[in-house]
Amino acid sequence: MKHESMCQKYWMIYRNRDWYNLAEKQSPFRHWKNWPKRINNQVKPHKDEKLDKIVRGRIVPVEEKIAYIREIISRDNEVSFIKVIENVDKDEVIATFLSVLELIKSREIVVYQDLFFDDILIKKNLES
Repeated sequence: MKHESMCQKYWMIYRNRDWYNLAEKQSPFRHWKNWPKRINNQVKPHKDEKLDKIVRGRIVPVEEKIAYIREIISRDNEVSFIKVIENVDKDEVIATFLSVLELIKSREIVVYQDLFFDDILIKKNLES
């Protein structure tokens, strides 16, 4: 008898599909299927002045700094890294350091540092 009543119940649910739609409309989770749209509509662009300064900063090519270091090394066999980066901004210091690393990798220069956090001496590699 229970089996027949359950079958009848499921048959009524299947036959009466509007019952499912009504239950879905009253569900507390009915908005979850649209949550990406709802979140994107609520997000407002935020202006960050610090980020604008970073993005709009001057782009310093590493190739330009490599040529600059090659020029200095051709004049003087030895130069201090502090002298190379004095009176420049942060972007140029980073580009200069990357160019020093590239020149070390290509074995054009050799660097020495006596103590931790001491000045870095850049010398022309005489072996190459």
